[in-house]
Amino acid sequence: MRHQILALIFGFGLVVQGYTAQEKLVEPREITPSTCPCVCSGAKPYATADFLWWKAQVNNATFAFNGNGSTASNTNAPRGSFDRPDFTYRPGFKVGLGTKLSHDGWDLFSQYTWLFVSRNHTLSSATPLGGVDALVPMIAYIPFQQNPAGVTSLSSASGAWGLRFNVLDLLLGREFWLSPRLSMKPCAGLKFSWNAQDFNVAMQYATGVTSVKYDMDLSQFGVAMTGAINTSYYLWKHWSIYGNFALSGMWNRIHSLRQNYYTSGGITTLDVNTKSSTHDVTPILEMGLGMRFDTCFSQDRYKWLLEAGWESQIWSNQAAFELMNDTSPGNLSMQGLTLKTGFWF
Repeated sequence: MRHQILALIFGFGLVVQGYTAQEKLVEPREITPSTCPCVCSGAKPYATADFLWWKAQVNNATFAFNGNGSTASNTNAPRGSFDRPDFTYRPGFKVGLGTKLSHDGWDLFSQYTWLFVSRNHTLSSATPLGGVDALVPMIAYIPFQQNPAGVTSLSSASGAWGLRFNVLDLLLGREFWLSPRLSMKPCAGLKFSWNAQDFNVAMQYATGVTSVKYDMDLSQFGVAMTGAINTSYYLWKHWSIYGNFALSGMWNRIHSLRQNYYTSGGITTLDVNTKSSTHDVTPILEMGLGMRFDTCFSQDRYKWLLEAGWESQIWSNQAAFELMNDTSPGNLSMQGLTLKTGFWF
């Protein structure tokens, strides 16, 4: 009976002060107010577009090296190098559609990312294998039918790598003010990816097998749970430094195909034809840093932004080529300039 009387007195005190316990739960809306544009009722759509100037590469695509001495003549090795495909910057884009809800300023956002890297060949040539500054193959397979002792006269090698990158992000987030000059937007959602890679190597020999060609193809499909935090620190009224960070756990289905062809006496033979499938979960790390200009107008009902920055992504274990000399898959990484604009209607 005493506890019931105390509960009644406490509840009456809350009513006298002008709020109930249920109303007390919504006070954080006042502590972290939503950023503009304002949504009084319903929803407010918005669209974004990004231009990408990115370089994509994998870290396990070395196909040959030189810089060898001669043990027969006790000759020191000259300075050589490892030969990899020519990883260069390529254009790409992102397009996004979203809607900001009147429910506490939450928004739903979807974004598609596309990047295409054509196969760029890198050609290397040096003295035959066994001499000074010899060119040594790194793709560990020689056709045993033609030369069981191993080829000893490699004269040139070329390698090429290509990528078709497609990603769809679906995110739920809320952007709010932590202080008069600092805003934050935590997000959570799903990431879908369907990517393809090609890695082709060709080697020319002076004796035995005339040439050997290695064709390796990857196709990947994945689904990930994603968490992200986007921040903006305002130096002036409309200018800010932004920093974005996202982490995903990607479930992958990767199909890997390898075919080896050797040519001897003008006849080409398919010597190896293998395929494998793997299913695993790998991490994805995304980071971005740059400058932003944004402004709200017409009584904070509309918003426009423009930003420029540098973005980096690391996709672990995505270069799962059947190299036969290294069982561990490599990483796919991307980095480069990102230009973005967006408008809230």
